[in-house]
Amino acid sequence: MSLVDLEVFSNISVDNTSGTTPDNRWKPDEATKFVDFTFESKGLADVKLLPDKPTRGMLIYPDEFVTEEGTLISPSGPASVTVSGLVNLNGVLTSGLLGGLLGLLEKILGLLSSIDLIKAVQSVIQDLASIENFNQTFDITVEGNNQYATVDIDTQLVDQLLGLVTNLLNSLKQLEKSLGILGLLLGVLLGSLNNVIKELGALLQNPEAARAQLLSATVLGSTSITMPMTVTRPANLVSNLDATFIGTITQASELTLVELDLLKTSNRNTLIYLGPEEILQLDLHLPDSLDFGSHRIQARMPYALPATEKGNITLTDTRQGNRNLSLGVTQTQVWQHENRNHFLDTAELNIDFTSLTGDAGGGIVTSAENQQVTLSAFTLNQMHPIISVTNASDSVFLDLSSIAFQLELPANSLQYSGSYQTHLTWTLSDGTTP
Repeated sequence: MSLVDLEVFSNISVDNTSGTTPDNRWKPDEATKFVDFTFESKGLADVKLLPDKPTRGMLIYPDEFVTEEGTLISPSGPASVTVSGLVNLNGVLTSGLLGGLLGLLEKILGLLSSIDLIKAVQSVIQDLASIENFNQTFDITVEGNNQYATVDIDTQLVDQLLGLVTNLLNSLKQLEKSLGILGLLLGVLLGSLNNVIKELGALLQNPEAARAQLLSATVLGSTSITMPMTVTRPANLVSNLDATFIGTITQASELTLVELDLLKTSNRNTLIYLGPEEILQLDLHLPDSLDFGSHRIQARMPYALPATEKGNITLTDTRQGNRNLSLGVTQTQVWQHENRNHFLDTAELNIDFTSLTGDAGGGIVTSAENQQVTLSAFTLNQMHPIISVTNASDSVFLDLSSIAFQLELPANSLQYSGSYQTHLTWTLSDGTTP
């Protein structure tokens, strides 16, 4: 299967009214937008409606707008559908008289002098034009587990065409009645008009037969579909998003996953450009407690006790403009026994920072990568620098991973069996205020 098997037109252009560009992105302070998505084909070749394959306009959403709870996009009104050269009128009636109706009416118009009669004929010509150049509103349906919206063209189109042809018949009957006084002048023209009225009346006595004839005679020439949608921003965007919407016209029933994935590769698309949330965020993925193992209490030899737990730190800053960032750690309390008024005031906590990855947003970054920071009673309440970013101008995403901890006790340290606690404070500053 290929795109050619699914898409009706090969020359569809798609656009939207979001007003966004790569340089003018959707800002986070605007939660929703009302956007019209228009896809249009100039109809290099007419497309015939098929009874066994529904013809549908389709708007496929970007994956970022489809969540487990549903979709961030919903119809805000009916679709507007415009088709030029819609119906092969010569094929609607077996005699072909409807196809020649416009020429017949123009001949009648040329023989009239009464303003009222001229207006009556012109009104019928307008009814006829509304069938050949169709412009109506259609319902929008959301399908495929909220992954795309569709406009059922053929079913709704034929229903509305049937109404338009019925209106045309009523107008012709009224026109025939008004022109009756000019029977001698119009002669055979009135007879031809009467034949059209009779055949249309016979056709419309059986609506299903009329629908079938209209469907078989209907072709899509130049076709335009506008789908008004309410679009909600995805939450927690931390980088620019170029959201791709696919707009196309297909002849297929509800899509399989394979067909949907195939259509997502179509170049019949339009983009909405979104900017990131303005976030300054520090994520400390650090253990709440450290297990240094169980050891026999002794004071003759020093201890070097690695913790089994490790951690990582993520720094995110998507704010605009030049800025400086710094992250530091401070020990604010010496190690204290959980049940005794005893402190390990000789203990040292060594923190090893192994790997720094990410993007400094065009700034200059310095860090404790591949270094060891030592916290002890001698450095109590002193901040130790961990990360510093200077003159960042773009989004910053930094990850300091594989952070390891080790507790060291010198010889002759007084110890008690049990757990000890200390407090570490991590401080993020944007260059002005921690």
